[in-house]
Amino acid sequence: MEMASRNGGDKKSEAVIVTTARNRRDSAREEEDVDGGWAWVVLVASFVVNSISLGSNFAFGVFLPEWVDYFGEGPTKTSMLISMSCALVLATAPLASILSNRFGARSVILVGGFLTSTGFAASYFAPNFWTLFFAYGIVTGLGNGLSYSPSFGVLPLYFRKRRNFATAIVTAGNGVGIVIFSALFRYLITHYTWRGAMLITAGIALHIVPCGLCVFKRQPRTVSTTFRETAALELFTEPEFYVSLLHSALMGSQYIFIVFCVQYARLNNRLAPEDTALILTSMGVTNIVGRTLVAVVSTVPALATSHKRFIYLSVMSLAVAVSISMYPLTKQTNLTTLCFLAGLVGLSWGTKFSLVPGIQMDLLRPARFNVSWGYIAFVLGVAFFAFPPLASEIAKATGNGDNAFYFAGAMSGLAFLTCPVLHFLWWRRRRAAAPAQVRKHSANGAP
Repeated sequence: MEMASRNGGDKKSEAVIVTTARNRRDSAREEEDVDGGWAWVVLVASFVVNSISLGSNFAFGVFLPEWVDYFGEGPTKTSMLISMSCALVLATAPLASILSNRFGARSVILVGGFLTSTGFAASYFAPNFWTLFFAYGIVTGLGNGLSYSPSFGVLPLYFRKRRNFATAIVTAGNGVGIVIFSALFRYLITHYTWRGAMLITAGIALHIVPCGLCVFKRQPRTVSTTFRETAALELFTEPEFYVSLLHSALMGSQYIFIVFCVQYARLNNRLAPEDTALILTSMGVTNIVGRTLVAVVSTVPALATSHKRFIYLSVMSLAVAVSISMYPLTKQTNLTTLCFLAGLVGLSWGTKFSLVPGIQMDLLRPARFNVSWGYIAFVLGVAFFAFPPLASEIAKATGNGDNAFYFAGAMSGLAFLTCPVLHFLWWRRRRAAAPAQVRKHSANGAP
């Protein structure tokens, strides 16, 4: 009896040892996938998802004149169609983040990819404006939103030392998407009409599915069990969070430029449809340059400090406001001038947008980035939906299309004014944390 009991105890001890050894091996493998190994696969997959889900939406300004002519609903209502789709990409970010924490990001991205493709395919058969609004504006927007946020929010799990580099590279996918899709959409519309373009885009959107399958090899070590933990509700007690939301809301006014820059050029510069697509392409190219510049700077320690990131954010926020306000100066000029101004907007906007994720991690901590970014993206999405129709109404009421861009520049200027406030809040938090770090250092026996 005693021998049997001893044998049972030995077997339990062996099982514990085996389990512990297995856990150590799994932990070692996971550490290999941080800043290297499978992390690079995740980076590429996230880059592709961002190019399709968000980058393609920024290129849909090419469709605006086509839909205005086809449905005859006017620029204000038609701009709401494009704004709704792009807004939902960002506005569903909190839902996507919470679902990812609960069910796993892989599943959420897969559902998003199938929804996106379904929405594009259904748009081909749309008999009227409101059917297209539902198929493209809502279904496709929701699908892209479920794909975008988890693919971006997972990066802190895979990158620590190279975290800012990784986020800058993935956000560059937006610029790549603008370049590729603005030219591709113009080609497809010319040869297959806008309906054919939507059907072909449905096939392209299915590439989100294999990206989702390869993104998530590892998961967070801890899983939130309560809604408060899953939704990170403690963020709503921090002033940094509210100022970040305000900054994002004002930053959403920059979508006015994307929606109306092509139509404005066609009306005031009498350009052919195939030429106006080059405006968005120019913006996309310089957008990539700006985001790549941020990625390169992030690898240089002397230039990649948190303090300097806030300075870069302020400079680029001001540059966005000025360059958008200057766009009406291109009236009655040539395509080269239009592309040059659009390029300035793309460069400053791309640089700024790549800085924002790293700054949010500085302000709100990397461990909460997935959820905090979801809330910020939600506010940005609401702004994307609200600002273009509002700008169109301002232009209509004043009888001058220039005022839409002046309005966008003014709102972007207000976003610039929030940058010093964010910088101060970061400095205050860092200063408050310094004594605590000294106490902890002393408690560990350090001299």
